[in-house]
Amino acid sequence: MVDTGATLTVLPPKIAEEIGVPRLPMTLKLELADRRQIAAEAGPVILSCRGIQVPATVVIVPRAKPLLGAQALKSLGLTVSARTGKLRRVRKARIASVRQE
Repeated sequence: MVDTGATLTVLPPKIAEEIGVPRLPMTLKLELADRRQIAAEAGPVILSCRGIQVPATVVIVPRAKPLLGAQALKSLGLTVSARTGKLRRVRKARIASVRQE
């Protein structure tokens, strides 16, 4: 599911374990849509959609449904069409580059 109102991408623990998401050595304090505050594990992943791959951090939340958040959509260069409800490309995904001088 895509949620443009959610900042972060969310996975339940079972899926995170199945795809081998390594855990970061910290927990994040999050406020959910219903205003509850929780502590959640997080981990790095590579998101892939329509031939584009980008690095991202997912939060791992018990009893959550998988959710693609706004940061991931932006990184992938995608948005949700208000007319159709489908993903559409808004620009090429940009990854910051580092130049040595």
